[in-house]
Amino acid sequence: MLVYRKTVRLYHTDAAGILYYSHIYTMAHDVYEEMLRKIGLSVSYILNESDFLLPFVHSEADYKDTITVGTELEIRLKVERIGKTAYTLCYFFLNKKGVEVAFVKTVSVAVNKKTLQKIPLPDKLRDGLQRVANGEIE
Repeated sequence: MLVYRKTVRLYHTDAAGILYYSHIYTMAHDVYEEMLRKIGLSVSYILNESDFLLPFVHSEADYKDTITVGTELEIRLKVERIGKTAYTLCYFFLNKKGVEVAFVKTVSVAVNKKTLQKIPLPDKLRDGLQRVANGEIE
């Protein structure tokens, strides 16, 4: 399980100082990009050098408690499923007390960059996701 730490900043919140709902995805995406970097597939590489893209085809979020400016979060990424062409990631947001305050799930699919048609997950991606799932990458 990959672990990432983040402090909620003022720009993440609404006028009441409470996390604006869409910023949970921004934070999850920070963790996602870090995971890709750690498995050797940075976003820059995917966009500029690879022959594939990894668009999100599903996302969901649950807010279990109030998250306010200054909250220190530990975000734990777990690989839930690795399929033939798609994969599912879960993000658990915990406060300093270890209480889960939010949860995000995303599903991404591999597509050919030119045709935008589904393709099997690239081997390097599949292997990297498996390493994350096995706890080899933190």
